[in-house]
Amino acid sequence: MHILVIEDDFITAQNVGSILASDGATIDTVALGEDGIRRGTQHFHDLIVLDLALPDMHGLSVLKALRTANSYTPILILSGDASGDMRATCLERGADDYLTKPFHRRELVARIHAISRRVGGHARLMNEANEATSKLNLLTARERDVLNRIAVGHSNKATALILGLSPRTVEVHRAKIMKKLHASSFADVIRLESIAARRTEGFASASANENEPLVRHTPA
Repeated sequence: MHILVIEDDFITAQNVGSILASDGATIDTVALGEDGIRRGTQHFHDLIVLDLALPDMHGLSVLKALRTANSYTPILILSGDASGDMRATCLERGADDYLTKPFHRRELVARIHAISRRVGGHARLMNEANEATSKLNLLTARERDVLNRIAVGHSNKATALILGLSPRTVEVHRAKIMKKLHASSFADVIRLESIAARRTEGFASASANENEPLVRHTPA
């Protein structure tokens, strides 16, 4: 697992990192909330361990920013605040679990494994879908039209006929699409379109099973 630890206390961060590294995880540690938001939204992590008492902002603000950015990465709150109100607030705003300090190393590892079993696979798929959607949003409306036609199996000639273009213009659009998406082949572009489709499918699945949500992703 690749885990992001957002914790400003050096000893705690070192302790958490050591425990998780000994369990086979790769650890990325930051001390500020802003850095945690940037790392959490720009790089993939299997899980985020988030402290609440950060020097530049409250952990709830970090949590809200991550969920507002549609990050599906599971988040474990690690805090010295043992109050039921804070625990409930964090869970309501998108955290997946809450562990108070001081903690037992076995419980920390066990909770992370439990979160991973519960939502880890879905979170990875949905984060990949969000990334694919962001890339596809770089395309123009006409380029999306061309991509959609080819994705359902139409040839360049058929695509041109349907869209009222010349076959040469379709070829130009295909080349622009591949360049924008840094794809080595159009098969890679189709694969990206398929990955992005998971986002809609995931939302539909969540709506159909709202009594048993796979992940909490909407900030309060």
